[in-house]
Amino acid sequence: MRNSNNKSRIRIVVVIAITLVLALSLYIIISNINNRVFMRITYTSMFIGPVGYPDEITYEIYESGKISIYRDLVGIEDQKETAYMKQSDLKTIREFAINSIQNDTFANTHVQASDGAIWKFVYIDSSDNEIMIYSGYTYDVEELEAIQSLIRSYLPLIRKEKRNNLK
Repeated sequence: MRNSNNKSRIRIVVVIAITLVLALSLYIIISNINNRVFMRITYTSMFIGPVGYPDEITYEIYESGKISIYRDLVGIEDQKETAYMKQSDLKTIREFAINSIQNDTFANTHVQASDGAIWKFVYIDSSDNEIMIYSGYTYDVEELEAIQSLIRSYLPLIRKEKRNNLK
């Protein structure tokens, strides 16, 4: 009787250990997927503005909904900020990227301009291959301007408190 109780306890311990190892492995896999950048949108200014003016801004959007912004500002230290997107906005950006690639939506889009900012919309697949969706000016291209507005709503170009420090 004592021997069968010990065997039962050993089996229970083994099952618990295997379950914990599998749960940890699944957690690691999911964490790696969620921490993957799938979209990079870059704004590059075509002229040099005053101190604090953004020279280049890169938005990185992660599978988890995290959005990071890296700002290269004229005359001051580079900045990084992070926020988390609503799931509906994340879905909008993901659908924009996939549909744009599948349909080659912007293949013939060329905006004639020589001022303002050039935007690059890059999708990053699961193998870390970068696929250019669009690069150039976005004036009057409604779908691109909508995505710009969406990402800007999370991280304003220059926060009020940082502007006050420049005065």
